[in-house]
Amino acid sequence: MKLKENDIVSFNTVHDDIALIRTESAIELPPVRLAANYSHPHLNWLRVAGYGFLSYYFDEKGIIHMQTPTNDLWQTYLYGDSKERCSFLNDPQYNNTGFNGICLWRNDSTWLFGDSGGPVFAKGTDGELYQVGIVSFFQIFSNGTFLDIATDVSFYCPWIEKTSKGEVRCQTFEPVNMEPEFAEG
Repeated sequence: MKLKENDIVSFNTVHDDIALIRTESAIELPPVRLAANYSHPHLNWLRVAGYGFLSYYFDEKGIIHMQTPTNDLWQTYLYGDSKERCSFLNDPQYNNTGFNGICLWRNDSTWLFGDSGGPVFAKGTDGELYQVGIVSFFQIFSNGTFLDIATDVSFYCPWIEKTSKGEVRCQTFEPVNMEPEFAEG
């Protein structure tokens, strides 16, 4: 795939992790459905995919080290909450109050380095998946738990549609709780 010169456009802040690119030739994949109106129901599951590391450990100083790189696409399911219900995105102490995000977590799963830029999906009443987020960053707390933060795609829909000159359109949908493809235990 070859990019067209000067055809990478990004939203104008560091936090947002969102850009549009143009290629010289068409990409032979169906487009993803981008969510225009997403409002996350409390504690519903979201599906996340990425090529990041598969494991990690903390050394004696509490520094995280990544292990087990992969070339395979992996997925996991995480609980999600809207920015309004996520104290991490609303606490000035963390300097994230301007970030338009979705908080995700699960005790036995997370995303890791290498997953950034990957999709976060919700399921609609029509059975289709809609991209509601972009894997952005995670916060590790002193007790070793992770809070994952995704860029909220719906906030950027007006910018995406304007920048793509209408070529890319976001879609409204009604979310339903997604059943993970694993047994909880």
